Amino acid sequence: MVVVHSAVFDVLQNEAQLAFVLSHEISHAVEKHTWQELHYHRAELAALRAGGVFVPFGGSLVTSLAASGIESQYMRSLEGQADRVGIEWMLAAGYDIREAPASWKALSLQKGDRPMNPLWDTHDNLTTRRSYLMAELKNNYSDVDYSKLKKDSEQFHKVAEMVKKFEADNKKKDD
Repeated sequence: MVVVHSAVFDVLQNEAQLAFVLSHEISHAVEKHTWQELHYHRAELAALRAGGVFVPFGGSLVTSLAASGIESQYMRSLEGQADRVGIEWMLAAGYDIREAPASWKALSLQKGDRPMNPLWDTHDNLTTRRSYLMAELKNNYSDVDYSKLKKDSEQFHKVAEMVKKFEADNKKKDD
């Protein structure tokens, strides 16, 4: 089951952007990123947190910073993999892959205007991610015939309007 937060319809501009965000998030599950993250350098991280021999000067602040640096670097690599897989799946489904970086741009423009939301809060530095995707497209997809790829559909906009209407109706009920 895939759950789509209703706010994506306020932010994403077309079906191809939604296809990228969904393929990116689904790739986390398919690639077992949560499991990998939990097991990545588990022994080293445990030793660091315990003040082990891996960190000279071994204070708790230094060990916490070192452990957190290892974890965040690995998390960034998993996000990069999810971006690459997302582009591959988008292209295989016939979507315009130029909309992948545009989706991160759309999300980055909205990030500061939103309350805490899992979609925004786990994907920090969306501007850097957008630049990474643009480089991926240039380096690995320069021969793609974009004229045959779809970007948008009337159905996407109908669903977006239905979601927005539902949200507005529920907000009126709550007030």
